[in-house]
Amino acid sequence: MKSLNEVMSKTLEERRLFQKWTRQEERLTSLLNEKEEHSRKLLGSLDPQLLQTINLKTLSAMEMLDQADAPADAAVVLRLLQSQEVLRSTEEVKHEYSMYAHHKSRIQENLGDYDEMLEMKNALIQDAETVWSEALYEAAGKEIHALGLQQEAAEAAEAGEDAYYATEDVLKSISRAADTAMNLPDKHPLVAYLRETNADDTKERLHRLERLIRQFENELADISLHPACPDFSSDSKIKSESLFDEIMSEWIFERNLQQSVDKLTRLQEHVSDTVNEIKEYMQTLEQTRRELSEARIKLLSRA
Repeated sequence: MKSLNEVMSKTLEERRLFQKWTRQEERLTSLLNEKEEHSRKLLGSLDPQLLQTINLKTLSAMEMLDQADAPADAAVVLRLLQSQEVLRSTEEVKHEYSMYAHHKSRIQENLGDYDEMLEMKNALIQDAETVWSEALYEAAGKEIHALGLQQEAAEAAEAGEDAYYATEDVLKSISRAADTAMNLPDKHPLVAYLRETNADDTKERLHRLERLIRQFENELADISLHPACPDFSSDSKIKSESLFDEIMSEWIFERNLQQSVDKLTRLQEHVSDTVNEIKEYMQTLEQTRRELSEARIKLLSRA
């Protein structure tokens, strides 16, 4: 038979995860609606005959532009690339939503264990031969809760580090493209310019970065609910949704990749600063957990 400590750890952790995954589902539902609306507007702005000649979901950017007979209009090229990106990211959001729904379904049937845990607690408190008391139960619950907060902060820090290195990856790709662009004539044909600056490579890296920044945003949203968490205010919040559009627009219309380099450098610095804040917060959480553990041990020693 499991001890009350074991039952509490399992039951309270499953409740925490269920609540976390429910919040993730809600955010993804909102994001999915936004992406589907954005996709409808983009596709509605393109020539239907043009869309019939290409497969936005399976082709690389250059393959797509080749099949579209390399449209010279920069606005059309940008909308094609944006449409391809939003369709792809929409499918990823749908997959993430399904993943969280699956995770929730696996533990949902166990949520009734909470009532059984309370019954077990009450029986042990009434048993004069055990050390359990209401105060000890509350102390153990607080310590388990603190461990959950630490886990969420660690997940946020890890997501931030992933975003940091993905930003570094995009920066290297764009820096290589900038070096190439310097040696191209000013009036170089647009699609040839995109091909020679290896836009496909950077587009893939940007796609990955946008996904990782979005996941970092989600983790920040979770830990921002903690009572003692630093204030990740909206004016400094990392934004992923406009990243691809802004950089590809600068690439196509202005052919000034240095602006993109500067933008990504600022993003990387902000991610780094935020991760450092999280790690400082993690130290506070660890100190709190130790204090809670010491309080629980004192209660045990007096029992």
